[in-house]
Amino acid sequence: MGNQNDKHRMPIDLRIEFKKDDNYSSFFAEGAFGGITPSGLIHFDLYCDQGAVPSAVHHQIDQAGAVGPEIESKREMHPGLVRLLKAGITMPPPAAEALARWLQDKVDLLKKQQAEESGDESSIS
Repeated sequence: MGNQNDKHRMPIDLRIEFKKDDNYSSFFAEGAFGGITPSGLIHFDLYCDQGAVPSAVHHQIDQAGAVGPEIESKREMHPGLVRLLKAGITMPPPAAEALARWLQDKVDLLKKQQAEESGDESSIS
């Protein structure tokens, strides 16, 4: 564990090592959607939006049996926008509050840095 003042006192520090899980991945997210679970936890899905992609396409087949160009008039499209869910997160309320504070701290820091870079000190809050 960490350093100790003597044998009877609690440690004065704790070393925590970061290690990536085998399933760890990094991705872009535009937002979150979620709510409260029946057991009182906070659940949210991180997502990114993208234009609709075809559900199916049709291609011509040439005389040799090879796939030719797409027949665009037969393209089958999903209407609207696709909201691609990237990851689902479930956490207890105290962890969600800590995450909210951490995120807000990062947003505040970024705004301060941007204001300093632009020379607009009046927008620093």
